[in-house]
Amino acid sequence: EPWEVIKIKFITDYNLHTLSEQTSDNLEFNYIDIGSVEYGKGIISSQKYEFSSAPSRARRIVNNNDIILSTVRTYLRAITIIKNIKELTIVSTGFITLTPNSNNINHNYLYYSLLSEYFVSAVEANSFGIAYPSITNYDVLKLKILLPPLSEQQAVANYLDDKCAQIDAVIADKQAQLETLAAYKKSFIYEYVTGKKSVPGFEEA
Repeated sequence: EPWEVIKIKFITDYNLHTLSEQTSDNLEFNYIDIGSVEYGKGIISSQKYEFSSAPSRARRIVNNNDIILSTVRTYLRAITIIKNIKELTIVSTGFITLTPNSNNINHNYLYYSLLSEYFVSAVEANSFGIAYPSITNYDVLKLKILLPPLSEQQAVANYLDDKCAQIDAVIADKQAQLETLAAYKKSFIYEYVTGKKSVPGFEEA
């Protein structure tokens, strides 16, 4: 009963800060584009640029606790929260940047809500275009999330931080095992097709 259904536009500001065309050519910053964000993993890479040589899309300024969500190539589900940045960071205008604007919203809870399957499915359902699907900022802001009381938001966010960290650790361990097995498979094939090892039980005529 205390949970609300609320539109994103009522609890966030969007695209608050942008580099102007009058920005100094030698301003240096870290740049994050759509391909730099992976669903469930967050930011996996960034590039250093000076303004004069940066892509034309490098315009949106982000700060810690902002959430960025790709409005182009929405099938990539490029969504993450900005954490632990200590220098100027710019993201592509292909992202909408969302900044919680209310004391009644926990930024981590908001991030998990936007990362949830029901929300990303809603983004995809409201996208247009086949080869290069996109969604307008206006349509993103119209989408809704469930909003419990603040204390419950904090509890949910803390619990998910802990559990997702545990799951990520298991995934990383399994990935390492898969990479080891893949390397072993390549070595195994190589040794037998080059004659370095013989097939067990095979007797040369």
